[in-house]
Amino acid sequence: MMIQDLAILILAAFALDFIFGDPPNRFHPVCFAGWWANLMENIFRKLGNGFIQGMLASLMVLLPLTSLVLILVYASEKFGGLAGGIAAASVVLYVCFAPAGLALHAKRVLSELKKNNIEGARKDLGMMVGRNTSALDEKSVVKACVESVAENYTDGVASPLFFAVVGFVIAGSTGAAAFTVFYRASNTLDSMWGKLNDRYRHFGTFAARLDDILNFIPARMALPVVAFSALMLGLRSSNSLKIGFRDSDKHESPNSAWTEAAFSGALGIQLGGSATYGERIIEHPLIGEALEEPIPEHICKAVRLMILSSLVFATTAVLLGTGLQYLHKHMQHVFVVFV
Repeated sequence: MMIQDLAILILAAFALDFIFGDPPNRFHPVCFAGWWANLMENIFRKLGNGFIQGMLASLMVLLPLTSLVLILVYASEKFGGLAGGIAAASVVLYVCFAPAGLALHAKRVLSELKKNNIEGARKDLGMMVGRNTSALDEKSVVKACVESVAENYTDGVASPLFFAVVGFVIAGSTGAAAFTVFYRASNTLDSMWGKLNDRYRHFGTFAARLDDILNFIPARMALPVVAFSALMLGLRSSNSLKIGFRDSDKHESPNSAWTEAAFSGALGIQLGGSATYGERIIEHPLIGEALEEPIPEHICKAVRLMILSSLVFATTAVLLGTGLQYLHKHMQHVFVVFV
C-alpha cells in the first residue's frame, strides 16, 4: 500500500469523528470492551486475585477483540478491494479516536461556567474525571478540565494515531485497525483495572504496566507537537517545551505528565495539587508555574490547542509512516540479500 492510503485512512477517521462525534454509549465498541472485560474479570477471579489471573484476563480481552477486528477489516479488503479495507479501517480508527468527544465534554463545562452555573459545571466535569467534583470552586473546575483535556490527548489521539501508523506499515489497513484496537482495549483495561487499591493492586498490574509501555513513545512525541501547536496559536510555545521537559516526571503515571506539563506551560497555569477520590485526598505533584490565574477562557484555549495538536500529530504520523515504510521496505531487501 502507498503512503497516500495512510493519509486517506487517517483523514477519513478524523472526518468521521468531527462529523458524528462519539457513538452513543449503547453502541460504542469501547463500552462493549468494558462489558467483555467485566465478564473476563468475573471468570478469572474465581481462579485467584493475583498477577497471573489478571494477566490471563487481560489477554482474553485483548486477543479476541483484536482478532475480531482483524478478521472484519481483512474480509472488507478481500471483498471490497483497497477502498473497502480503508473504509472499514477508518470506521475502526474513528471509534478509537476521541478529539471531538473530548472537545464536546470540555465545552459543556465551559458553557456552564460562562452561565455562572458552578453546579452544572461540576456535574459536567464529573463526566470527564474520576475525582469528586461536588466541592470544587471555579478555578479548580478549570484546572481539572484542562488536566483532563491534556491527559486524554495522549490516550485519545496521539497513541491511537501512533499505533495506526505502525500497524499500517506492517500490514496495511488491517494492521492499522488491529494495532489501534489493541491499544484502545489496553487503555480501557488500564482505566478499569489499573488502580492502586486492594482489589486491583495485583490483579490489575499487567494491564497498568502494558498501558504504560504502549503510551511511552507517543506521550514523548506529543510534547514537541503541543509546543509547535502552541506557537501556531500564539500561546507560550517555549514555556511549553521548558515545563514539558522539566515537569514530565511529576505524575504517578510515567506518561501523563508529558502532555499535562506541555499544556500547563503553553497556557501559563499551574496544574496538579490536591484532589479527592471517594474518601481519599491525594496530593498530586504541582505541574507548571502559576503565571496566570485559571479562568474559563483557559478551557477554550486548551480545547483549541488539543484540536490543533491532533491535526499536527496526524500530519507527523503520516510523515513517520513514510519513513517507517521506507525503512521496512529496505530492511526486507537487506534480509533477502543476506539469506
